Amino acid sequence: MDVPPPTVLTLRTFAGIIPSTTHGHVAWNDDGQCLFLTTRAAIILTPHIGTCLPPPPTLIDPDLSLEHPTQGTSKAKPRTNFGLEGTPASGLDEDGDVDMDGARPVGKEDKLPRPTGGEVPTFVNGVEIPLDRARDDVYGWNDVGDEHSGPVFTEDPTVRSAVWSPSGLSDLGRCLLAVMNNFGQVSVYCPRNDPYTKKWDEIADLTALTRSLIPSEQTESSLSIPIMLEMRSTCMEWSSAAALPGMAGVDGSLLAISNRAGKVSLWSDAYVKVSESLVNRLAWSNWRRVNDQTCEAELAIAASDGSVSLMTVRQLAVSARSWRPAARPPKVIDAGDGRGVTALTWIKGILVWTKPGSVHLWSDKRDDKVQWEGVRALRLERVGNWAGANGIGPAVGITPLSSDQLLVTLSSLTCHLITRVSTDPSLAPMEQSLALSLSARDVSLEEARAQYLENKRRMMKPEHERAVTAYTQGFARAGDWGGVFSWAFEPANFHNLDSATDGIRQMCFALADLDGSIPGENPGLVESLEALEQGPGKVLLPYLLHLSASSGRDTLIGELADLCSVDTDTQLPLEPAQGKPKAKSSSSRAGGSASTSLAADLMNSLWGSKQLDGLRLRYALATWCAARYSKRRDGWNETVQSLMDVLQRHLRHTLLRWAAASEAPDIPTASASSRDRHFVHLLVRSLQSVSDTKSLPSVQKDLISLKKTFRVDEGGAMGPEDKCPACGEPVALVPGGGGARCSKQHEWSRCSITQLLITTPTYRVCTTCPAVALIPERHITPPIPVSSDGADRDWERFADPAVAHEGDKLAQEALEAAVACVMCGGRWMRSM
Repeated sequence: MDVPPPTVLTLRTFAGIIPSTTHGHVAWNDDGQCLFLTTRAAIILTPHIGTCLPPPPTLIDPDLSLEHPTQGTSKAKPRTNFGLEGTPASGLDEDGDVDMDGARPVGKEDKLPRPTGGEVPTFVNGVEIPLDRARDDVYGWNDVGDEHSGPVFTEDPTVRSAVWSPSGLSDLGRCLLAVMNNFGQVSVYCPRNDPYTKKWDEIADLTALTRSLIPSEQTESSLSIPIMLEMRSTCMEWSSAAALPGMAGVDGSLLAISNRAGKVSLWSDAYVKVSESLVNRLAWSNWRRVNDQTCEAELAIAASDGSVSLMTVRQLAVSARSWRPAARPPKVIDAGDGRGVTALTWIKGILVWTKPGSVHLWSDKRDDKVQWEGVRALRLERVGNWAGANGIGPAVGITPLSSDQLLVTLSSLTCHLITRVSTDPSLAPMEQSLALSLSARDVSLEEARAQYLENKRRMMKPEHERAVTAYTQGFARAGDWGGVFSWAFEPANFHNLDSATDGIRQMCFALADLDGSIPGENPGLVESLEALEQGPGKVLLPYLLHLSASSGRDTLIGELADLCSVDTDTQLPLEPAQGKPKAKSSSSRAGGSASTSLAADLMNSLWGSKQLDGLRLRYALATWCAARYSKRRDGWNETVQSLMDVLQRHLRHTLLRWAAASEAPDIPTASASSRDRHFVHLLVRSLQSVSDTKSLPSVQKDLISLKKTFRVDEGGAMGPEDKCPACGEPVALVPGGGGARCSKQHEWSRCSITQLLITTPTYRVCTTCPAVALIPERHITPPIPVSSDGADRDWERFADPAVAHEGDKLAQEALEAAVACVMCGGRWMRSM
């Protein structure tokens, strides 16, 4: 079978040791960032291609590093000694059987193809766990259930697992990261300023919080054994965000953490007894809507005895800004056979779990496309003929390739393709699974050859290359489209059992496009983009990576230009404001329920429209294309400007409608602060040139109401005026939301939300488009790290909105509603 070679997008080596081979140890978040684990840290990589930031600095020549000379060795020494000769190009043995050696004809130039211009640069940072155990006294536990990372005991903390939260939970609108160590301690981290290159701060110690929830009478002397077991976690999983109409921007996700007492805690809910055995795997299904106030999800629970249970969890919207969770007792769907579950995940409405040598699928026909129910078991066969290539290794990846294909990847980097998932699950022909396995192995072998060339004592003969296996930590697809996969591995040589000492061991992160090895055809790139209505961070990344590696780029770029084009007169429908105060006692200025309702109205208007999300996605894609293909004269700059005009006009109309409903006519103007008046004055001035009042008559009505309330004259000349902070000269309001200059040519940026001048050194910067914005006052303080005694104080930054910014309520509420960039949907970072 003639299979095109994979395209290597990124191949980077890191000093460290893989903690274990487990599904989820390589995972992408909703912001387009990927994590993988070493024993000491959770490393976060972000492809530069999905941002508008300057590229990361070029890696230093490895010869200058005496500690870890891991980069660039392939340039310094030849690779030709490791080619296997005499292998037919057809991939078949002489007798016609499938060749499982995994060797392809190679010559002097055996490097796999890269994108034009070289590999995709990546930003790297992460979370390093402390080596000291200073908080053990705070927890009050002893060695009961102490360490469970393996048969070899270690006194030092090591990383056991890490999971991403949904996007939008941090004050920059980004994901949080929960990290568990081998002693069962769990902490939550968030980015401080720059989520790509700077430090992430520990904002909560969930183990310390668990102890604080224990009744005081049980902690007066020493903790009992059952309580200590409850404090030691075994695994965790973060659900997706619960979604209901009217609850945009209100986090409804739940973090499920199991412990050594056989219980599961739902943060924020309570302990639920789920098993007499230990719980070692958790998996959340997607939330589904029950009614207008309730949604529910299934939490799959795998115990150490091999049984699998389901627990139904519901989220009830008790108000416009809060949820109330509830859980039902779990029910067993598979009693197990004594073999432990190595991986557990949901693929839409199908629950999939793996055991040594088999894959199991369960369905109750909740998905209309699934035509079977119950449990199906498939036995995994051997794929490949290299060391460790068997079907009994732990699964490190379970990935849906299409609506009817499923890919299971084992720790030896052997791929097992399952077809007809919705009708009659079965293993695909061996040739298809082998083609995917060979493509991934080729990428790993390229790095393995370079590592073995570092030391002549470790060199091997070409015929021994099949003794090398890629000890793989995790395997995950970037996004939900295409064949761009990532995995972390450590080459192991089973020929001479040689191993390096821990101090110089290396592991590698690979990002490659294996699209040519996937059977069938992916949906067209342009057709897939037309159906997307999500944020750009995670959604666009696989398309951008595939586009950078595609040989048919020219044709696709022309199609993308047509897709992103939009008429500048396009009008998006406006949602009606629902929370206008009716009485003085319920005024939004009093911070009562009307204010809360209006804040929810603004949040839903900004983030509750699928049509608006699709327009933002096109703007983000056009911005990316304009930055890379502007010399082609395809009109990308004009496309970006037209999309920006439509989005800015819709934003102004949305803010106008919300501001008009926020101010009751009987509220005196003096009660509004100067900053609020300045914000409204700029809003009115930017709308003076509105000429489409016939298509949107309500805009004119809201404009008249707002001008009357804040005493803005018809021409917009009277009112607060922007002054240059450097010289005091007036700064004009430039149409189109561009920069601002005074008469002495001092240039300033305006907030993309309020249009106020940005005169402080700290502000928000969109990582996807050029937009900038002021930081809400409650968020100006960076995250507050956990104190030495394990106490979290980060919540102190988020006081009651009605009290926190009583002086400039309108402007602050508008800034807080912009949890992400209002132009492209991208995520924020702090300027400093």
